[in-house]
Amino acid sequence: MVTIKNGSANRNGALFSGIILTRCTQKIFRFCAAGLITAAVFLASPVSGQILMSGGTYAQNFDALASSGTANGWTNNLTLPGWYASKASADSTTFSAGSGTSVTGGIYSFGTNGINPASDRALGSLASAGNTYAYGVRFTNDTASAQTNIIISCTGEQWRNGGSGVAETISFYYAAGSSPMTNSFSAAAWTSFNALNFTSRITSASSAALDGNAAANRQVFANVVLTGVVVQPGQELFLRWADTDDAGSDDGLAIDNLTVSFNPTAASTNTPPPATTIFTNGAITLMTYNVKGNGVADWSTNTAQVQAIGRELVYLKPDIIAFNEIPYTNTWQMANWVTAFLPGYFLATNSGTDGFIRSVIASRFPINRSQSWLSHANLNPFGYTNNSSQNADNFTRDLFEAEINVPNWPLPLHVFTTHLKSTGTDYADSAAKRAAEAAAITNFFATNFFVLSPAHPFTLSGDMNDSDTNTLAIQRLISPPTTLRLTNPTNPFTGSINTYSIQSSVSERIDFIFPSALLVSNIIGAQVFRTDLLTNFPSNLFSNDDKTASDHLPVLMTFANPFDTPFKLLSIARTNQNVTLKWESQNNRNYSIEASTDLVAWTLFATNLATTTTNATYTFTSNNVPDRIKFFRIYRVP
Repeated sequence: MVTIKNGSANRNGALFSGIILTRCTQKIFRFCAAGLITAAVFLASPVSGQILMSGGTYAQNFDALASSGTANGWTNNLTLPGWYASKASADSTTFSAGSGTSVTGGIYSFGTNGINPASDRALGSLASAGNTYAYGVRFTNDTASAQTNIIISCTGEQWRNGGSGVAETISFYYAAGSSPMTNSFSAAAWTSFNALNFTSRITSASSAALDGNAAANRQVFANVVLTGVVVQPGQELFLRWADTDDAGSDDGLAIDNLTVSFNPTAASTNTPPPATTIFTNGAITLMTYNVKGNGVADWSTNTAQVQAIGRELVYLKPDIIAFNEIPYTNTWQMANWVTAFLPGYFLATNSGTDGFIRSVIASRFPINRSQSWLSHANLNPFGYTNNSSQNADNFTRDLFEAEINVPNWPLPLHVFTTHLKSTGTDYADSAAKRAAEAAAITNFFATNFFVLSPAHPFTLSGDMNDSDTNTLAIQRLISPPTTLRLTNPTNPFTGSINTYSIQSSVSERIDFIFPSALLVSNIIGAQVFRTDLLTNFPSNLFSNDDKTASDHLPVLMTFANPFDTPFKLLSIARTNQNVTLKWESQNNRNYSIEASTDLVAWTLFATNLATTTTNATYTFTSNNVPDRIKFFRIYRVP
């Protein structure tokens, strides 16, 4: 069973992110002749000072640190419960309170009377004399279930520019294991995780103290999924930041407003599974939906708009949803959406934003990773200039990607979504900017994605803000370099492809799903969904839900498993004891060959015949095959 818990209960930090933890939990039962045997997990009591994962969301704003003094005592697990600091391989015993004026190396409590009062502290360091300073927090999994997909939010702050002219970094690492970890330098085998690295924002050659609370000197890390980490019951998790000594005078870097979210309880075996359908053969349904969140102050599951969206989601049961126009300041509420409407789903929320709205991707299946591409990228190389303001000629938001592990697919599915520039008062300028954004996306696929994942299936969907498919933006998105294809889902009652606006006149199609060439030939269903036209009305849906939910209509598309297709045996040749078989194959699939003397009894003849080229011909040759073996058959390993 997949469970999910939101972290909206704890708002202790100055920066609060309602963060999401998705977790796979399974109670194991073993049957034998004697009856039912159950496996029980017994947890040891945690060492004092560790932070327990059963608490749900942990928040730390570091305001308990001293705001004055240059030789304050630091004691691991005591100065800040659960926190450890080190200088090189030794534990730190002191820390300084400062505002970025000092050049002395050490652990620091940074703060000043500036943007925020001096009581607002941040934990950081200034490396020197060849020493690495490291600090971090230690957790224990005291629940009965494995913890995974842990979500972290924090703010990186720069409090001093050392003047070296080079960007410096405090690097994030983690470690998980059964042995106690009580030293932030050498307690474990550390794994780097670059998504939470903080790099100095100011790199000029003039050294100076900075206000780390100023927007120009900080970076917000919101809802970052700690992918690939599994913390078993009884194990520990240590999160740390390390500051190595760089050449020249170092920068003063810190973290603040940390939140880490865990699932506080084990899943109950009596909890019914969500009322959803999972295709066992690998077919999936993708939905794209602009949910009109721009300017919405209340994004909770108590509002009429969100409940209408939720009823649509529960009724339609899409496997993957690409949301546009999630209000930026209420991204944390998406945890509650999952709890209420999409139990067990995974979320990717780390998309770029224009400061008002962003994209979010939800998936029934595990999300391996998510990444924001082209966030505020300069569009000058793609033929668009606008000097009306500093960032007017930058990409409005981003191209957002979630890499999803679909069951029975040998390769992951890459789901991309974007929300192109809306039409403002100057239609020509808006259209030109959309065309440039589309060109940037096309260039990304050609020079980045196809280089890294040339054979992987992918889709691009979202609000393109263009209703004419002959416009330059749409034509660029479906041009040959992208391999994307234009599709035309319709409403089953009206036959219309239009998606906007259900709140006035449904006269435009601006929401699209563009599948890759591999997927377009495997479309088995598609529609533009409207509640107001349904017949035999379901009890859990209202006729005006489409109008209450958004001004856009959701678009859905179902794909068959593109890898579950028949293949042909092209030829078989035998010369004495030499046998050659040729058949159609697919990328990243394994094949086996069985042999028989009588078509009744079959034995395994060859295994692990892996392919590497899409739809290529696979040739297998074997020598010294006994004369008695006369029949062969090939099967594709699931």
